[in-house]
Amino acid sequence: MEGEETSVSVSSERGYYVLGQVVSQVEDLIHEFKGHCSISIHDIQNMSLPRSNSEKRTQNSVSISIAAMLNTGQGGTIYLGVTDSGRVNGLSLTRYQQDHIEMSLKWTLERYTPPVSDSRYCVIFVPVFSSKTLIPTHHVEQHLDNERRNRPHYVASSNSCWCDRDAWAQQSLLCLEDVRQILMHRVHEHYRLKLTALHQQQEELLHLMHQHGVNLPSPTQ
Repeated sequence: MEGEETSVSVSSERGYYVLGQVVSQVEDLIHEFKGHCSISIHDIQNMSLPRSNSEKRTQNSVSISIAAMLNTGQGGTIYLGVTDSGRVNGLSLTRYQQDHIEMSLKWTLERYTPPVSDSRYCVIFVPVFSSKTLIPTHHVEQHLDNERRNRPHYVASSNSCWCDRDAWAQQSLLCLEDVRQILMHRVHEHYRLKLTALHQQQEELLHLMHQHGVNLPSPTQ
């Protein structure tokens, strides 16, 4: 991103992210992390809004960060699906939901004063994998219905769109074998990480023992 253009995207030099990793970037004037994909203030659920003047929002729309970056004249990058601490949680999105985000962004930016043209921003959807073995964290939709993709999306609304309801229905159709495979992988990954940490601790302890001249006792029968 150069000049006064703003780039609204989720990006990675490697072309993918690993679930749970911490990104190398830190939040500053041109980098912002958002754990959600509510573009407009109208998308924010009522439960996230303050109930009194003394309370703060529990969630701010992406449009606030976009406006701030535009006003600085430097632009920037907004990472959706990344927590405030920089950890990658990802967003489970079908292609129809990705279309919804793009339409919501376009709807919002067209209502800025002055309106923001399409040439001043871009959206990039980067895959998130469950581990370095590159296993997708979510089911990948194989078939796209062009007729459904042409259906209007309900943007600027805290109510769910048809694309969200479709995604929920699709997730509920996982067969038992899919669930078993997902659980097995998660358990395997959980204990693999624990084993790696234990090996690292063992190496550190052995190094300390060597520094202090301590020898391991011989095993007894």
